[in-house]
Amino acid sequence: MKKKYLAVLILCAAAGVFLWCSCRCGIHRKIGSSEYYYYRYGFIDRDKNGLVYDRDAWWYLKDGRVDMEYRGLAENSRGRWRIRNGTVDFSYEGFVCDPGGWWYVSGGKVRENFTGLAYGRVKTDLTGGFYGRNLPGSPALFDADAPGTYAWWYVENGKAVLCDTLVEDHSVWWCVRRGRVWFSYTGIAENENGKFYVGNGRVRFDRDGIFRQQGGTWLLDSGRVTGEIHQDSVRFIAHRGLRSEAPDNTRKAFELAGEAGFWGCETDVRLTADGQFVLLHDQSFRRMCGTDVLPQDLTAEEIRSLSIVEGAHIEDWAGDASATEVAFLEEYLQICLQYGMVPVMDMKLKSSGEEAEDFAQMQKLYEAVKSRIGDGEAVFLSSDRNLLKAMRRVLDAAGDSRISLQILIRSADELPLWEYQELGVTPDIKYRGLKEDTIALFRENDLAVNVWTVDDPYKIDFLLKQGTDYITTNKRFW
Repeated sequence: MKKKYLAVLILCAAAGVFLWCSCRCGIHRKIGSSEYYYYRYGFIDRDKNGLVYDRDAWWYLKDGRVDMEYRGLAENSRGRWRIRNGTVDFSYEGFVCDPGGWWYVSGGKVRENFTGLAYGRVKTDLTGGFYGRNLPGSPALFDADAPGTYAWWYVENGKAVLCDTLVEDHSVWWCVRRGRVWFSYTGIAENENGKFYVGNGRVRFDRDGIFRQQGGTWLLDSGRVTGEIHQDSVRFIAHRGLRSEAPDNTRKAFELAGEAGFWGCETDVRLTADGQFVLLHDQSFRRMCGTDVLPQDLTAEEIRSLSIVEGAHIEDWAGDASATEVAFLEEYLQICLQYGMVPVMDMKLKSSGEEAEDFAQMQKLYEAVKSRIGDGEAVFLSSDRNLLKAMRRVLDAAGDSRISLQILIRSADELPLWEYQELGVTPDIKYRGLKEDTIALFRENDLAVNVWTVDDPYKIDFLLKQGTDYITTNKRFW
């Protein structure tokens, strides 16, 4: 009787164990272990991988075991999800790195239908991956699980995009650099709609007028760039050097023009009593040096003893000989060579009215220039037709095509078009003398056009759009 009772008891226990094991399905901790596995009818399903729903959570399985160490993305029929400590982290907001890129996650799910700006954290060590920018020249890798600072990033179809553009979000256009909203940036940025003024990271549609920063000058209308001026927008010629920053026709003014990157540098050439070429715009030294004496009445040595007392920022250049001494032709040419500027020389010499004398005078100037610049490019200009005719004969006799001639005019009607071809010159016209069709008319007749002297950005923008070849100016715009 006892044996029969024991057998029944054992049989019931076995049946209970069998029933318990048969019902053991889902995620359970393995007996005698801290690890969790996926059970199917009491047995661990080693072939089970991916996401499994159980106990109000999605579990990430690898070979049937809950992978508690995995952090990243996993997907099922409902999308891709962010995994942390073996389960989908439905509370997670931010970015997650995946071999396919960096993905924006909200509520634990990759939002592949989302395009716009999203908030995430920036990792400061450069271990590879997707790069953003904290400040110019300061790249950073963002990773939601790494220490760092939070930032806004541009997301397209759920994926962070490494781009430089303007992005519209919440009715505001934001400046994005290397994928990150650049809140510290103030300047010009662009997208497919054009270029715009950005202030502290956002487009300022209320901004009008002129904006200058290193690299150029921009004209703004309701935040949009309607015109821009850069060093290479046209062949800019510095008028008497960069005379807005140093006394005109001084070595300092020429050097500043060279440092600014002007294509050419204009100066005024006169003769001294002993036949040297000195640089002076006015007829006498009264304005520049405070003494009313003509250069042709002084020797070069006497002129070198003079001091310049007038000019832009003269007080800042006190004691600087390059800004307070009268310059001579050879010094000017050397500076032009040093900075790669084209010498543009206004010949303020007097014509005698005799062809032979004018030819000899122009021959002397030509040889003085050629001895310094060799085969380099140069421009001679004058309002005196006799001097231009004489210089044309000198150039033709030398077979020199590297030096061009320009005639100074104050009105578009000053010369008939045929006379430019006859003289072998191109017009150098005062801005106020332009008519609406002047530049187009010159260009139709294969005449390059230099316009002087233009310091207003709006006027320069107009000339650029008209197709002007040269612009002489007192200022730099870049």
